[in-house]
Order: sequence, then C-alpha cells, then structure tokens
Amino acid sequence: LVTNETTEQDSPSLVFRAWDGDPATSWKSWWYSRSNFSGKGGIGLAISLAETSRVTELELAMNSNGGNVQWRVDASADQPETGTVLLEGPMSGQTILTPSAPIATDTIILWFNDLPIDAEGKFRIDLAEIYVR
Repeated sequence: LVTNETTEQDSPSLVFRAWDGDPATSWKSWWYSRSNFSGKGGIGLAISLAETSRVTELELAMNSNGGNVQWRVDASADQPETGTVLLEGPMSGQTILTPSAPIATDTIILWFNDLPIDAEGKFRIDLAEIYVR
C-alpha cells in the first residue's frame, strides 16, 4: 500500500482487512478534507497473487460511494500511479471492473485518484473486500 509518488503509507496496519475473507471488516484509508486528497496524487494498492493468473474480473466491496478507482497495468508497487489505465470508474457498494479479455498477471495495481465518501460523510476509502476472479 503506497500513496502517490512516495512510499508513505496510508493507514497500513489494517490493509489486510481488504482481503481477509470477512466482509464485516474493512480497510479504511485516512480521511481527507477534499476528494482530491488535499493535494496528494492518490493512493495505490498493489495486490500480489500467488502465481501468474488469468484475471477476468475485480470486485471491490465498498462501504463508500463515489470517487474514482483505476486498474493499472505496467505499473509497480513502487510507482502505482504509472503505467496504463486498463479500466476505471466510480465506486459504490459493489464496484466491478471487467476487462474485455482476461489479463495474465501476478500483480494487480489499483490507483485511487479521487476519494469516495464513507458512511460518516468523510472523504476516504472504506474497502471491505477485494475479489479477484
């Protein structure tokens, strides 16, 4: 988990909750005063798979709405804001990103470049689960 062009982490101690198999738990980013991260470029999330797999869909179970998430290819955990945007869109309770053809990869890079609003009315990511199919 990294933010913009640095290795500064954003609420890293609970990031495992985004894939712990329990949708009742969630990872929450820090909250910000504006949806554009108050001047920060964004938040990147790098997901390492056990092996190269054909990914046909990503589902993000969210407890926040709005903002924007990008699935990037040719990016790295050190520079998640680089690479090519494969898919992007606003977030809601069930955000599904489906490429036109399966993607063979061992790493999935998500780049959040605009924050959603959580149930408390704060600008932050509240991500309950990531499902990779």
